[in-house]
Amino acid sequence: MIQAKLMVWMTALIFLGYGALFTLSPNALFERVTDSALFSYSASIDVRATYGGMSVAVGIILILLVIKNETLKVSVVASTLLAGSMAFARTMV
Repeated sequence: MIQAKLMVWMTALIFLGYGALFTLSPNALFERVTDSALFSYSASIDVRATYGGMSVAVGIILILLVIKNETLKVSVVASTLLAGSMAFARTMV
């Protein structure tokens, strides 16, 4: 149970940190992560919302799930689905 909570907490904190950085500085972080630049204000807003806002929300949701023993299994499943879906999507060409 401690390992499961630790895994979910780590996942939540990574999402929170990643989201906070993209929220505060979407252009700089996008360039650092993708080695390309955002060329419009609209693209910057979209990256801030998608990578920033949504990642922060995912982190908060995971925290809300992991702090209660009743929802620990759901938090583990959610973390696993997040990681698995991201890994699978990265393998697509």
